[in-house]
Amino acid sequence: MLSLNDRKKIFLVDGLGALVSFLMLTFLVAPLELFFGMPQEIVFQLGFFAFFLAIFSLSIFAFGFWERPIFLFLVAIFNTIYCLISLYLMTVYWNQLTIYGSLYFFGEKFIVLSLVAFEFRLSFSHK
Repeated sequence: MLSLNDRKKIFLVDGLGALVSFLMLTFLVAPLELFFGMPQEIVFQLGFFAFFLAIFSLSIFAFGFWERPIFLFLVAIFNTIYCLISLYLMTVYWNQLTIYGSLYFFGEKFIVLSLVAFEFRLSFSHK
């Protein structure tokens, strides 16, 4: 069984992961537009969304709101929305994406959606 302490930790993991996404998008992917293929302004928008997710998750972790299952559910929903937007943008800019851009964005989606599955399972766990 998963404890409340597991719920607390998931917000830290989620927040730090979103912070890493923000940093990677802002300081690696955006400046190397030609290498990855995604337009810089789009990458910055995705980075802003990741930054919002980081602040949201880390705030829940820091201020003790992790005890309320609704917040974990909301984090999972926001992460899902981030992935759907990102996947949509990948289809829009597919012809511009390089193999490296495709690998980066598919890899990021794999990691985030794996976390989302765990978050949804944990949010519906009543113990």
